[in-house]
Amino acid sequence: GIELLVDGGRDRSVLRELPKVMGVLDRSIDVVVATHPDADHISGLADVFARYRVHYYMEPGVENDTSAALRLKDAVSRESDVETILARRGQRLSLGGGAYADILYPNGDVSKLETNTGSIIMRVVYGETEFMLTGDAPLSIENWLVTQKEELRSDVLKAGHHGSRTSTSDQFLAAVAPALVVVSAGEDNSYGHPHQEVLERVAEAGARTLSTIESGT
Repeated sequence: GIELLVDGGRDRSVLRELPKVMGVLDRSIDVVVATHPDADHISGLADVFARYRVHYYMEPGVENDTSAALRLKDAVSRESDVETILARRGQRLSLGGGAYADILYPNGDVSKLETNTGSIIMRVVYGETEFMLTGDAPLSIENWLVTQKEELRSDVLKAGHHGSRTSTSDQFLAAVAPALVVVSAGEDNSYGHPHQEVLERVAEAGARTLSTIESGT
């Protein structure tokens, strides 16, 4: 019964989608996570705070003064009962019924890092199923995680950085060993996501790819 929302998209359309999975009468969210302060990940979250009662807000602590980041900061500050948590490696969010989310990164202060490099990486475990969520973390952070010799295996991997060639390395795919890789990208997006190199890496790793371009919101 505990609800965790990870990122909120580029605009208010998140408000149309939440009632479909939460129900129209549910107006509270236990934990909202902003993986990093890029507009395409956080712009919708200010509206979420205005519409829903949020108990905990988790972010990596990357400094950013864009309009989207400042608007979200203002929205959070308006809610006196929201507790803000800096995400750090080793934290575990209990989601009820034995489900949990482990924070794998950041492993320290990321305030001065480039936004993608400071992305929160979390592994969500729900029963026998695991989900690896990496924000827009680049290859260097993925490969650092591999060197830490911890359990990364997950049934579902959300492709890093929307399927950009800057993420989802061969080493990371081998360590995570997903059955399914989900790409979150818009149709005909200007970045060309997902990049062909990533789709080929995923296929060579023996995983199946699903994309929001063909199916999903």
